[in-house]
Amino acid sequence: MYAKEIKTKIWIYIAATAISFAYLLLIPMQGISVLIYHAIQMGLFFMIASGSAGRQKNMKALLLFIPIFIISASSFVSALEIYSFTNMLVIFALYVVMIIMFLGEFPSIKDTSPRFVKKFFVHAIEPFWHFFEPLTWLKKGEKSNKKIWKRILIGVIAAVPAAFILTFILASVDSVFADKVEAVIEFVFEFKFFDDIVRIVIGLVIALYFCGLLLLLYKEKKAKEEEPATRAPKADAVIFNIITISLIAVYTLFAFVQIKYLFAGAQLPNGLDFQTYARRGFFELIVLSFANISLVLVSVYLFKNRTGKTGVIIKAVNIALCALTGVMLASSFYRMWLYGADDGLTRLRFIVFGFLIFEAIGLIITVFYVLKPKFNIFFVYTALALSYYCLLTVSNMDYFIAKSQIDRYFENGTTGLHYTTMLSPDAYPQMKRLIGTERGEIYSQYIQNNEYRVFLLEKDWRSANISRDRFSHEVK
Repeated sequence: MYAKEIKTKIWIYIAATAISFAYLLLIPMQGISVLIYHAIQMGLFFMIASGSAGRQKNMKALLLFIPIFIISASSFVSALEIYSFTNMLVIFALYVVMIIMFLGEFPSIKDTSPRFVKKFFVHAIEPFWHFFEPLTWLKKGEKSNKKIWKRILIGVIAAVPAAFILTFILASVDSVFADKVEAVIEFVFEFKFFDDIVRIVIGLVIALYFCGLLLLLYKEKKAKEEEPATRAPKADAVIFNIITISLIAVYTLFAFVQIKYLFAGAQLPNGLDFQTYARRGFFELIVLSFANISLVLVSVYLFKNRTGKTGVIIKAVNIALCALTGVMLASSFYRMWLYGADDGLTRLRFIVFGFLIFEAIGLIITVFYVLKPKFNIFFVYTALALSYYCLLTVSNMDYFIAKSQIDRYFENGTTGLHYTTMLSPDAYPQMKRLIGTERGEIYSQYIQNNEYRVFLLEKDWRSANISRDRFSHEVK
C-alpha cells in the first residue's frame, strides 16, 4: 500500500521522534530542549509531507509552527512552569490542525458550519487505528530478512565472548588499560538503564501516535459524501425577542447604576464604602458577559436568514445586548483595576486583565458578525484565543507582578510582599530591590523557595533557560 520511500521516511520519523522525545522532553527540568524538539519535528514534518507521493498537500500548514515555536520558547525564556500542561494540550491541538491543513480540509473563514469541530476530533482519534501499522511492515518483510537477521545474531553471539576474553587479557597486560576498562564498566552500571528504557518506550508511543497522524497524508482520499441539506432552524422570533428584551431592560438598569455610582463616583446609599462596593461581583460579571455573547450567537444562528422588520428588530436587539455587555466588561475591568491598585497584581489578576482585553476585541468582532454573519465566528474566536495564549506564555508575568507589589511597598509601605515569595526566577530583577530593606526576609524566602529548582535538580544543556541561568549566576 505504501511505497518503499514512504516507509523509509516513516521509520526515520519514528526513530527520530522516539529518541528526541525521550532525550529532550522527558527530563527533570525542561529548557531550550523543548524548542529544539519542535524544530526537529518541523524538519521531520517537512520531510514526510514533501514529495509527490500520497494526497496533494498544502505546505502552508507548516506556518502553524510559528505559534508552536512561540509557545515552546516560553520554556527557554521563562522559568514559570504553570503553563506546562496547557502548552502540551495547545501544541497537540496545533499538530492535529496542521494535518487537517496539509490534507486541504481546513475550512475557509466564510464557512459558517461547525463541521470543523467534528473533523478535528475524528483526526485526533484516527491515529489510534493506525498505531501498529508500521510494525506490520516488519512482519511482511520477515521472510526475506530472516536469513540476514539469523547471520547477524550468530555474529553477535560469537563476537561478544571474544571481545570479553580479549579485553580481560589486555587488561592483565596493561594496568592503565585496566583502569580505563574499569571506569567504563562503572559508568555502564551507574547508567540508569531502566529509566532510559521507560523514557524510550514513552517516546516510541508518542512517535507511533504521530506516525498514525502523518499516515493520513498517504491515505486515499474518500469520495466526498453529499451532505444532507440542512434545514433552517425553527424558532419563534417573538418569544425569543420578548425574553431578550426583558434581559436588556434589566441590563440597562444595571448599566445606569454602573455609570452613576462606579464610573461617575456618585454618593453611595446607606453609607456603603466605595472600595467594598467596587470590589464585589467581578467574576459574576465575567460569567454574565459569556452568557450574553452566547445568547447573541444563538440568536444569529437561529434568525440570520430572517428579513424584513423581524430581521431588523433581531439585529437591533443583539446590538443592544452587545453594547450592554461592553458596559459589563468595562465594569469588570475597572473593578479588577481597583483590586490591583489596592492589593497589587497576582497571577490570576494579570491573566484576567489580558483576558478582558481580548474578550473586548472578541465582542467588537461579534458586533460585526451580528451585522454580517458571513464568516466563521468560532474560527475567529479560536485564532483570538490562540493569540492571547501565545502572548501570555512569553509575557514575563512574574516580573510585572513583583514590580507591582514592590512598587506599592516603596510608595506607601503596603504589605503584599508575601505573595512574591512564591514567584519564579523571572521575578528576580525586581525581587533584588528588597536587598538591604526592612523586608529583606521576603527576598531570602523567595531565594529559598527557588533554589531547589535552580540549584539542586540535575540539569545540563537541555535545561538551559535565560531566566533560571540569570538567577543562578547572580545569586551565586
